[in-house]
Amino acid sequence: MSPLFNAGRTTMRSILFAAALTVATAATAQADEGVHLLSGWAKASHPAAFKVNKNGVAYITIENTGTEVDTIVKLSSPKARVTEVHEMGADEKGMPFMRKVKDLTFDPGEKMEMHPGGIHLMLIDMPEPLKEGEILPVTVTFEHAGDETIELKVYPFRSKGPDAEAAK
Repeated sequence: MSPLFNAGRTTMRSILFAAALTVATAATAQADEGVHLLSGWAKASHPAAFKVNKNGVAYITIENTGTEVDTIVKLSSPKARVTEVHEMGADEKGMPFMRKVKDLTFDPGEKMEMHPGGIHLMLIDMPEPLKEGEILPVTVTFEHAGDETIELKVYPFRSKGPDAEAAK
């Protein structure tokens, strides 16, 4: 075999390797774009309250690193019959309210952190109470990004979240 032929094969291998690496890098970059669930937590159920109201609450941080607006179209958790986004606030007379959020949309570059007293996930009609230390899986389906699942650690009922617990 001539040295020129071997040099040609080596060059061709290098070109094919570089092309494959470029495609893999582009695919990884595309996979990182879109809406992502970054972190979150849930509150343990209060034992007395759970006897009357079989609901729970969780909080997540969502970021849209993509280039298009995306919207939550569905929420689910195996720990609740229904999972919805709710918000708490006060009306013009100062009366507190809580209501379901119908369309939660994320602009490109937007990051939103759910928190107590504001926007949160409402877990409705849970067969069992949330217990401190357990893991709560939640799946959020976005119009464009599709399904994202996150596992949330359950903190004590009176907790203000993982940051507050770490500061103790």
